[in-house]
Amino acid sequence: MIRCKSECLRFVGRWQVTEDKAVTTAPGAHFYLAFQGTQAVLHFETLWLIAPYPHLWMSVDDGAWTEVPVDKHLRIHTKTPGNHIVKIVYKSAIEKAHRWYQPLCGCIEFTGADAEPGILPDFNQKTIEFVGDSITEGVLIDEEYSNGTKYHGRPYQDDSMASYAWLSAEALNMEPYIMGYGAVGVTKSGQGSVPKASVAYPYCFDGVKIEYDAPDIIVINHGANDQFDTGVNFVKGYLELLDVIMKLHPQSMLIMLQPFCGVFTKEMFEIKALFEKKYHKDVHLIGTEGWIPAEPLHPGRAGHQIVAEHLIQELKKLGV
Repeated sequence: MIRCKSECLRFVGRWQVTEDKAVTTAPGAHFYLAFQGTQAVLHFETLWLIAPYPHLWMSVDDGAWTEVPVDKHLRIHTKTPGNHIVKIVYKSAIEKAHRWYQPLCGCIEFTGADAEPGILPDFNQKTIEFVGDSITEGVLIDEEYSNGTKYHGRPYQDDSMASYAWLSAEALNMEPYIMGYGAVGVTKSGQGSVPKASVAYPYCFDGVKIEYDAPDIIVINHGANDQFDTGVNFVKGYLELLDVIMKLHPQSMLIMLQPFCGVFTKEMFEIKALFEKKYHKDVHLIGTEGWIPAEPLHPGRAGHQIVAEHLIQELKKLGV
């Protein structure tokens, strides 16, 4: 039995990892498993999950990606023996499922694998974190797969790997850390009982602090869910988030994205000026006007691809 602290496992993103389990509530979080031989059986806890269960993307040895609902046991069988690398990504879940306070009904809880341990390759990619809302989470990327319901089709409609965040990181050969929770803003809490951004940022979920090293780059995309609040409150909430990030990751390059829906343009420049005056550190502001239409609020696959193409060029201008 491969336990979760084994050297043949590597978890990326917002995971709580103990010897017995690895838990995440953030779509886009992923892990690598190295095993020897031709077979591995992966185990997950599903007791508190809400049907339809969250979906995973799975790939073996950099092969095609397969979408599967999480289940108690998932079996991988290869044609040839040897050292194999499995990559598993938390693709999507019901956005409203409880995912901050126990019991966690919208999470991935990996509990180990039956396999002979393999050898992971060295990982030397730089890291980029995206802090945002449902757009960053990849909500309604495939809106047509609704299954005739408003929320229960969401594991089929949402896709963290098709989001602008994942696509940008992949194109830049960087490892993505994604913190995207639907309806969350810098002034408000969101779906699944997730608190507002500044309160949630230091945690994987309630009471469990993030443990990953400081990302090389942190990209913040908030504002769409704050647009019905005042500009004063938006500036205050955004600066609170920046303060929290600075306490945890003072060396990271900070980048703010103008909300794609075009709100708070003046306030974003005010935030930049106030932050730089306080910390004597640059925070880069990337304008997004004209990248995609303001409606629909949630871009489809093509919209995320367009955003990623623009963002990649802007990041390259900043030396990324």
